[in-house]
Amino acid sequence: MKEFKNAVELLTLCTEKNLPISEIMRQREIILGETTAEDVDARMARVLEIMKDAAFSPVKEPVRSMGGLIGGEAKKLSLTSNFRQKYLR
Repeated sequence: MKEFKNAVELLTLCTEKNLPISEIMRQREIILGETTAEDVDARMARVLEIMKDAAFSPVKEPVRSMGGLIGGEAKKLSLTSNFRQKYLR
C-alpha cells in the first residue's frame, strides 16, 4: 500500500483506491502490524466494546468525583432525555 504523510495524501489515496479512510487505516494496520485481517477486526471489536462501556457506564452506575462536584450528571441527563422522548412529544 502506498504510504501517506498527511491528510491530503490520505484523502488522495482514498480517492485512488475508492475506499473510505477506515478501510485504508485497517489495511495499513494489517500490513504494518504484520497480522491478519481477522486479528485486526477482533481487536477493533474489542476496542469498540470498551468504548461503548466507557460511554454508557456513567449512565448505569454514576460515580462521584472525590470532591463531590462531578458525578451523576450522565444518568440525570439520560433520565431527562428519556422523559422528554416519552412524554413531551
